[in-house]
Amino acid sequence: MADPTSSQAIVQAVETVATPIRDTIFEYLKRHSGYLFSYKGKIKKLQEEVEELCQKRNRIQAKVDSAENSAQVIYDEVLSWLNQVQAAEKEVDDFLANERKENKQCFKCTCPNLIWRHRLGKGAEERKVIVANLKEKGGKLELAEVAQPARFPTEMLETSSEDYMNFQSRDLTISKILEALKNSNVKMIFVHGPGGVGKTRMVKEVTKQINKGELFEQVVEATISQEPNVKDIQDQLAAQLNLKFDKDDPISREGQLYNRLKGTKKMVLVIMDDVWKKEDMDGIGIPFTDCKILITSRYKDLCEKKSDQKDFSIEVLKDTEAWELFKKTAEDISVDVSKAKEVCKECGGLPLVILVVGAALKRKKAHDWNSALNKLKNADLLKIPRMDSKIYTSLKLSYDYLKDEEKSLFLLFCLFSEDAEVSIDDLVRYSVALRLLSSVETFDQARDSVLALVEYLKSSNLLLNGKNEYYAKMHDIVRDIAICIAREKESQDSSRWPENQQFLVKHNIQQWPEKGTRESSSAISLRSSNVIIELPNDFCCPEIHTLILELGMSELPQGFLLR
Repeated sequence: MADPTSSQAIVQAVETVATPIRDTIFEYLKRHSGYLFSYKGKIKKLQEEVEELCQKRNRIQAKVDSAENSAQVIYDEVLSWLNQVQAAEKEVDDFLANERKENKQCFKCTCPNLIWRHRLGKGAEERKVIVANLKEKGGKLELAEVAQPARFPTEMLETSSEDYMNFQSRDLTISKILEALKNSNVKMIFVHGPGGVGKTRMVKEVTKQINKGELFEQVVEATISQEPNVKDIQDQLAAQLNLKFDKDDPISREGQLYNRLKGTKKMVLVIMDDVWKKEDMDGIGIPFTDCKILITSRYKDLCEKKSDQKDFSIEVLKDTEAWELFKKTAEDISVDVSKAKEVCKECGGLPLVILVVGAALKRKKAHDWNSALNKLKNADLLKIPRMDSKIYTSLKLSYDYLKDEEKSLFLLFCLFSEDAEVSIDDLVRYSVALRLLSSVETFDQARDSVLALVEYLKSSNLLLNGKNEYYAKMHDIVRDIAICIAREKESQDSSRWPENQQFLVKHNIQQWPEKGTRESSSAISLRSSNVIIELPNDFCCPEIHTLILELGMSELPQGFLLR
């Protein structure tokens, strides 16, 4: 006779095993019967999910398009999601299109095609799960940023340092600057030295090395110059930060820039190049306590020494370094070495002077070298206040060796703003209008001629590369000297270029130039910063052929040029 207790245990054991199997079978049959009998509802639900996903995709795509128009970099996660959505939409469309083609009934009979219904319901359910997951992820992306500001292109920062020569004295300073940039306790780095010593080129070399790593969220730079324009400086920084100002009033612009520079995960390095006065940095919108600041200036006493500040003095080149640079620039020296070294010594170790003089004397004869040496030794100390006389004499020497068309184009540059990126097309328009070019009949011929002239001036170290091959710029010291040269008029015939020109160039002015300072000018370039200048009633410049005015007004008063 069987033990009741043992029989009960067997029954419980069987139930323990059978119940999960039964439940699994029931769930299986329920799920698959749902595919079979609810296939229409599942298809409708899939279509609704896809429609909602498409709406999310459109909203996110609009954000992506807006970010791309601002030259921002789209996050990989967002691009991957958009690609997955596109693939899912295509998969659903293909699935539904293929299933519609199949016959819903058995061949030549009226019974339903159960296999087709099951497959359709099952496929719709599987695809609905995929679409729902994408929809959930898209909801999170909608609430987040889809892009980040683009890193300022390294090649643009390197433009002016392509001919940079490594010198032991410079390399040591660069290493120390890089150490200071990595030091979290240092907030400001102040690089100072005389004009033409190579501060800007050195800082660009530092920037080039910084961009190889991930030390900063971004590196942005602005040129302040002798004639600072706050709005222009803000625009320089905003362009690199992909920032669009909502309003144009000074307070809003300053606040927006301040918040943009401050609101980053990692610190931003802000380079303020060629600062002349401490107050020139006010009102821009630089959060000095939340950014790393690198300043270059000619003036040692510009910044008061602080505990979180590192100062670096850039000295002139050592004799051996100056000679190496001079030899490289002058190439095949046609005079004895002692004479060439004497000329090099007169350049005072200033890289700008060495580059200009070396290029000017390239392939020149002995009498040219003797003349250059004599001019450098007898430099006019009063030519330009606060400028090393060697700089003026060397640049004037190089200018004197230019041909007329080269001189004319060189002088044209001083009509533009300091540190301006001047387009080749603008130079062509001016050159054609002023009849500076000979033997040209078409715009294309004029453009080719201007390009050739610009390249020659670059090879003479009188111009610098611009942001690309269609732009060029002029060193601020070279521009100062070009303006000085353009003030010197040799005769009264202003139609002759370049010797008979007299330019009046004043930027960041507060009022119209006084009477007696403009009447003999053949070209006038006047610009004001945030000030509307009142025009005179007695404008009279009988020899003028070029007038450039940026004085805060939309148009000239009627009859102004006829007065």
